[in-house]
Amino acid sequence: MLKQSFFEFSSNLCGEVQSMIDFLKSEKIEYFSFSRIHRDGKTQFLCSDYDWIKVKFENNLFDYQGFFPAEKELIENNRTVNIFTGDSYKNNDLLEHLYNSGRWNSLDLYDRQKDHIDIAHFGSNKTHIEAINFYINNIELLRDIHQSFIKKFDATLQESIEKNIYLDINDYLQNETKEAGLNERLFHENATSNFDSWEKQRIEKAVKALQGTAITLDHGKVKLSARELECTLLLTRGSSFKEIASQLDISPRTVETHIKNIKDKMFVHSKSSLIKTFNDHLGLKIRHLL
Repeated sequence: MLKQSFFEFSSNLCGEVQSMIDFLKSEKIEYFSFSRIHRDGKTQFLCSDYDWIKVKFENNLFDYQGFFPAEKELIENNRTVNIFTGDSYKNNDLLEHLYNSGRWNSLDLYDRQKDHIDIAHFGSNKTHIEAINFYINNIELLRDIHQSFIKKFDATLQESIEKNIYLDINDYLQNETKEAGLNERLFHENATSNFDSWEKQRIEKAVKALQGTAITLDHGKVKLSARELECTLLLTRGSSFKEIASQLDISPRTVETHIKNIKDKMFVHSKSSLIKTFNDHLGLKIRHLL
């Protein structure tokens, strides 16, 4: 009964949620969802796409991976942005369902508060890789939409908790996940303190492993320098030129030059095409390394 009430609550708000992103249709941003997971496990989900809500309920996609496709990133490294493009992520049921249903080339924004975590998900379709370019160039706009959504729906979300209209994520967690203390790791007060050093170490590890690896394209084999690999890896993980520059201690103009050189090497003309090409050829290896 609780699950049915939750489904009806989410479904009835599809139109209002859609109104928040109507102006993005020209960019082929086709759907938006919002998840809030509370420290005690109470979980809420709103979405502009009724059919996707049905898919999530019919396939029980409410385990912790269903809310955190990049939960390791969020817990260990305080990632605030995650991009999903290229091939489907076969080890995650939620992402595989997204991909197979045509809902792809998407972005998550994570916002961790003291007593809850909010996740905004913007999605396009499998063919529109230019959506990735839009996300990268308009990340602040997307964060503004995320915050505007929270302001508009905060009272509604509070009311649903008071009326016991929510799911308890603990009911969906596997035993090993419960024993691992998911909530303690998600909400640990020091969980965000080592982001810079963690990220730096992981990128350095990946660059070391990938250096010298040839990417085989139609026009021949391409090898990237260590610095080019650093820039590309950070770009594929949602970082802006300014953020990449800060993490690598170089100027944004230098980052721009590196990205231009990489696009020239790969014969691509946009950042989204660069990311897709990179992920298509090295994505599986990168996911293993990172």
